[in-house]
Amino acid sequence: MDFIISGYNATWNGNTIIYLNETTQTNTIPETPANLTNNVNGRSAELSWNASNDNETPSAGLTYNLYLYNSTTGDTIMTSMSDENTGKLFVPKYGNTGHNTSWTIHNLPNGEYFWSVQAVDNSYAGSLFADENTFTINEVAIDKVDEISFEVYPNPANEKIFFNQKTNNKIKINIYNSQGILVDAITTEKLKTECNISHLNTGIYFYKITSKNNSTSGSFIKK
Repeated sequence: MDFIISGYNATWNGNTIIYLNETTQTNTIPETPANLTNNVNGRSAELSWNASNDNETPSAGLTYNLYLYNSTTGDTIMTSMSDENTGKLFVPKYGNTGHNTSWTIHNLPNGEYFWSVQAVDNSYAGSLFADENTFTINEVAIDKVDEISFEVYPNPANEKIFFNQKTNNKIKINIYNSQGILVDAITTEKLKTECNISHLNTGIYFYKITSKNNSTSGSFIKK
C-alpha cells in the first residue's frame, strides 16, 4: 500500500510526500481456527475454539470473527460482516470477539443454532471459516402464569417498547443485546411500563422480567 501526505509545515510552506511500498512480500491469510466446541447451559451457550497461527501476525495478535444463526426462527444472533465462503471481510475491522478464543451468549430463544469463526490478522485479512458447529436450545418454560400475565409490544419496535402486567407486582426488567450484554434495567410496579429504545442499534434484543417468585423472558426486534 502506498501513501501520500500533503499539507503545511510550521512556517506555512506547502509540502507533499509520497511513500512507495516497494516490498515484494505479500500478506498471507491466517490459519482457519480448529476444534470448535459448544457448552450449553440453559439458555446460554459458550462457544470456543483453538487459537490460530499466521505467518505475519503473531498468534496473540490475531482477532476472531464469529457468526451465529438460529435456523429455527431464521434470526441472525451475531453477524461476521464477512463472506462466509471466502472469509473476505466486507468491512476492514478487528473480529467481533476481539482476541478471545471463547464467547458466551445469554438468553437464547429455543431453536437449532449453527455457528463458525474465522481468524483476522493485523492487515484485516480473514481466514476461511471453520466447518460449522451446531447446538440446540430447548428450555421448557416453568412459569407459565408469568408468561401469559405480561404483554410486550410492539414487536418489532422502533422508538419505544411497552411492558404490561395484569396485576401490580414489583418487577425488574433487564434488556440484553445479542452478545448477552445488559443494555437497560428497569424496576417498576406500574401496570404499563414504557421503555425508550431509540438509542439502541438495530437488531435482536432479549428481555428478562423477574418478580418476587417468578420470571419470564423473551425477545424483540429493534428496527
